[in-house]
Amino acid sequence: MLALGCDGPRNAADQVGKGPKPPAPRVEEDDRSLQTGSGEATRYDEATSKVLYKVRFENSRLQFDKEGVFGGSMEKVSGEWYDAQGKPTTFRGDGAVADKASRRLALRGKVEVKSAEPRASMTAAEVVWDSKRQRIEAKGNVTFENDTYTLGPTDEVWATPNLGTIASPGMFKP
Repeated sequence: MLALGCDGPRNAADQVGKGPKPPAPRVEEDDRSLQTGSGEATRYDEATSKVLYKVRFENSRLQFDKEGVFGGSMEKVSGEWYDAQGKPTTFRGDGAVADKASRRLALRGKVEVKSAEPRASMTAAEVVWDSKRQRIEAKGNVTFENDTYTLGPTDEVWATPNLGTIASPGMFKP
């Protein structure tokens, strides 16, 4: 059995200036985050549906808004990014940050990048895969090696996705 009742004010003075409180304004959170364990993420080009990169991680913090995941940070990463023809280049690093808006994947900490064709490898403290520009930007103690030559260590180089062309930022022409 449920009984409800109400008790009126004890005197009229209690009622002056008091009425029902308006509801608190609704505050919508624009950005949220979610901590995860190990997993894999695949980023697609929204216009062509081609895979831009795949990344595997031991743990992550995904950032998202009303429209879905737009980025996040990951630890102990490995994976592949893909050039315009869909050919993969592999990578691994201590961590990474993905940004949906810029279509960039930033790798950090003992980063290694390897290409099967042409056969080449690069190491650096930081490597950014810019899928819009189809360019790798490597910084910090960068070394590069292929069948023809060895370069580095140097401060910064840019390269094509498959490491086929490599140069200083001022001289880079893909």
